[in-house]
Amino acid sequence: GAGRRGVSRCGSRGAFVQSATVWTAWHPTACAVPFSHRCSRSFQASAVTTSSGSFTQRPNANAKSGKSGGVGKKGTSHTGTGGGIRGFVEINKRIITSADADALLSVVATEWRGMNTVNVATAWHRLAKLAKINRSFKNKTKMTHDPRVQILERLALQFVEDFDCMNLTNVVWSLAVLEHGFGGPGGSQFLNRALERIVEAAKRGLSQKKGDYLVDSKNTPSAQSLSNLLWAFTTMRLTAHAGELADLIVEVTPFLMRGFDPGRGTHTQERESGAFVPQTISNQLWAFAVLKKHPGDLHFDLCGRLIAENVLNFKPQELTNIVWAFCVLNHFPGDEILVSFEVEIARRAVKGEFNAQNLSTLILALSSFPHDDPASRASLSLVMKALDTDKVLASVERFNFQDTANALFGAAQMGGFASFFFKKTWHHMCGFSNAAVQMETKEQLSGGLMIYNSFLLLSAVAPRVQLNLPAMPAWLLAGAAKRWSKQAENGTVSEFQRDVGNRLTGLGVAHATEVTTSDGNMSMDIFLPQLNISLECDGPSHFCVNANVGKVPLLRNATRAALLGARGVHAVSLPWDEWAR
Repeated sequence: GAGRRGVSRCGSRGAFVQSATVWTAWHPTACAVPFSHRCSRSFQASAVTTSSGSFTQRPNANAKSGKSGGVGKKGTSHTGTGGGIRGFVEINKRIITSADADALLSVVATEWRGMNTVNVATAWHRLAKLAKINRSFKNKTKMTHDPRVQILERLALQFVEDFDCMNLTNVVWSLAVLEHGFGGPGGSQFLNRALERIVEAAKRGLSQKKGDYLVDSKNTPSAQSLSNLLWAFTTMRLTAHAGELADLIVEVTPFLMRGFDPGRGTHTQERESGAFVPQTISNQLWAFAVLKKHPGDLHFDLCGRLIAENVLNFKPQELTNIVWAFCVLNHFPGDEILVSFEVEIARRAVKGEFNAQNLSTLILALSSFPHDDPASRASLSLVMKALDTDKVLASVERFNFQDTANALFGAAQMGGFASFFFKKTWHHMCGFSNAAVQMETKEQLSGGLMIYNSFLLLSAVAPRVQLNLPAMPAWLLAGAAKRWSKQAENGTVSEFQRDVGNRLTGLGVAHATEVTTSDGNMSMDIFLPQLNISLECDGPSHFCVNANVGKVPLLRNATRAALLGARGVHAVSLPWDEWAR
């Protein structure tokens, strides 16, 4: 019974523990439940051994549906204290209304024996939501060593066969948001089985309705579930899991697109209901880009048309992810879709809807595509005018080093040297110090090279503008120039280049392979000195990959031609497929 100060005496051992609230650490030599319960014969009979060697009670996963575990007298679960359906509902209310992570985990600590699958999934989901609000809790060390989180880990692992599709998705998504991996092998076991179950359920959804996909959030994963899972596995850098799921999404999505509802997704409840909403497409394309996995022309083009028709319904972050994905995967959306993107981006930029990172990412992404069509040139002009408005110029002050590099290089490729935006961003770049930017991380090195590329373009294309700008900081100029020259010198000779070189040798044409210009800044694939011509052997990476628009060269080809031209060399592109013919 309960003793003084809320403690209970357990048997002849004379040990005192806090009743219902104290638990021992999850350790191979420690039991995972209060000592008073360890002394209970009924508990010992229902205990199961976990992978770490400790013992824990298996809660009643299926009490609500009347499966194993069942409901005992007076509505009390045989294996928990949830009090039947009413008890589960009460636990869920306490979880949902928890003001912070500590309060939520206190509910888990006292009620874990009576929690069912819905309670466990809700607890993980709510924990992730609270951690997004209060980032101080999202600490890997803190979470790993918190016994209450470890209770949730064990419950998730034990219920992995019992969760429905939506709840299983919510747990995996929450782990990604929390940047949390289970301690020991349990995490791998859970994630592996979660993926297997989702894939099996989706395959059933395809087979049960011929030529279509049977949508049932409990038995088959919805569009939003698949999208969230792909985002989660990609975020957790589980490439194999994400790759398998990506293939499944490509197969299923064409059937689900018919249920696209652009009006939904404004509220959290709607996004979590499983509907095919703007966030679904955004998460998908973002993940494909991170994985460097092109989903195929059909999938990309279907998404592109759907986005263009409903572009007003996409949030700034979603629109940024989408445009960035088109850029990373070298998929030209087509002039019509590109125009719809740029018109909407310009409208929102003027209103100040994009944060600093989104804005710089969009500028860089849009600059990668050619604007040969009159309509796309007009929409690009709208974007450039929007960059010179007050709210956009004010956001330049919030650019970090990578944002600054993205914005400068993007504006340079667009030819916006004379814009107020380029000038202000250049001045902002000059304000970074060597102490603040160590040029040690991959992102900082990449940013330095992009800024130096912008500097070279500025010198080549707009030397008069350069006269009115401050000099590039000496520390940045020296470091970036050194790495740029080293990159130019370390070019590798491809089989394509060797083949072209052999043909030129057979024709008696003097040439040199992989040489740099006299200033060391530009590398040339094959240089013909008598003609001052550089033959650039351009493989697929120099062109947009989608077949429906033909072979569209990326804008960086024109950038290369401009930089070589400023050095007296005429660049001639040799596309790989034309050479093969």
